[in-house]
Amino acid sequence: MYVIVRTNGVLEKFRWGLQDRGIEIPKIKRNQPDDERSHGVRPATMNRAKGLEFLAVEIVAGGTGIIPLKIGLDQSLDEAAWEKFRGNEPRLLFVVATRARKKLLVTCSGRPSELPEILIER
Repeated sequence: MYVIVRTNGVLEKFRWGLQDRGIEIPKIKRNQPDDERSHGVRPATMNRAKGLEFLAVEIVAGGTGIIPLKIGLDQSLDEAAWEKFRGNEPRLLFVVATRARKKLLVTCSGRPSELPEILIER
């Protein structure tokens, strides 16, 4: 199973949780095919997953503040930068969602982001 998250901070928390439960975490290596028959959960950030393809993908922590990334919105210096960042977030989510060949699951805790709706619209 491939688990995709928005930030490195969420990724590290997810890895710690898996390790605490004794779940194997094979590493996803750049430019090298993955053996999908091997056991374990493969977590990665959204940016790391671009260009890869998996049988099934779960996008976790997809709540408001994470998708779109609140810090990116808050740090936009002007209206044009804010609009550009806000426009890129749905595209990033769409690209990551299309990494799944057969199954896709998007989860969150708290208030869900409105962005997963773009996956239904397309």
